[in-house]
Amino acid sequence: MTMNGTDLVQAECDVFLRNYALMLKDDFWPSDIVRIAAAGIAMAGRQTPDMERIDFCRRLMKAREGFFSTLRGTGSYVYIIKMAMSDDPEAYLEHLSQVHAMLKTSIFESGISVTAAMNIVDIVPPEQYAVIVKRTLDIYDEMKSAHWFMTSEEDMAFAALMAMTGDSPYVIHRKAEEIYGILKGTLRVHDNTIQTISHILSLYDGEIVPMCNMVVQLFDGLKEAGHAMDTNSTAVVLSTFAASRTEIRDLIMNIAAADDYLIQFKPFRGFFGQSARIRRMIAVLCVQRERTARTAVCQHL
Repeated sequence: MTMNGTDLVQAECDVFLRNYALMLKDDFWPSDIVRIAAAGIAMAGRQTPDMERIDFCRRLMKAREGFFSTLRGTGSYVYIIKMAMSDDPEAYLEHLSQVHAMLKTSIFESGISVTAAMNIVDIVPPEQYAVIVKRTLDIYDEMKSAHWFMTSEEDMAFAALMAMTGDSPYVIHRKAEEIYGILKGTLRVHDNTIQTISHILSLYDGEIVPMCNMVVQLFDGLKEAGHAMDTNSTAVVLSTFAASRTEIRDLIMNIAAADDYLIQFKPFRGFFGQSARIRRMIAVLCVQRERTARTAVCQHL
């Protein structure tokens, strides 16, 4: 028996729920939100969490990074999961620490720039670190120059991704600005959210207007369907579908189905379950994984 799109999305939801159940057995995770994020990271990487390997990486982090190290801050669980998913956790941590040190613009930085370092380490070979770091900082400076009040350290993660496109910092920034101008009059979210979406869309090849229309129509369609993505963080994740060739109505149906399915299970069910915002972000992740898996199968055939 073949599975339809909704069944395949539900299967991805089950992967997330199994990952979460494994995380629930470990006392390391300081909160349920952290468990959800860790389960989602493992799911996105197509891996079942190896709790012994994760524990090894946690001890390695403590041994290699000092107590005041940014890598041991609030986002440390992300880096530990990424270490555990890598072929060589020690080398991954060494490279992450190296690139983060190159990216730091202030001793008072909050640690979010570690995400930018992680993006670089995940994609770029070590011999290109210095070049990509410089391009990242140049693009980040362009962002601050254009939108000083809206640009924060969080945008450095997107600057790192933009730095890897091959375009000059000026060209990639102008593309993001053009997208921002289009979305500013059509997408009903905060300006900071529009800026973030613009940064993501600038990473894709293809015509700008259709991508912007895709995001806007998906945003409006989900709201009409009773599964609104109208908070800043949930609206941003919709931009990952901008280059999708899937029909908008199919995406809406699958996201809605994942949302309805997840609410039946811990950590989302009941009065004390996690918010619709968190649940819908996971629903989008499940649909993204289903689309990626289907594309991979089609390419293999």
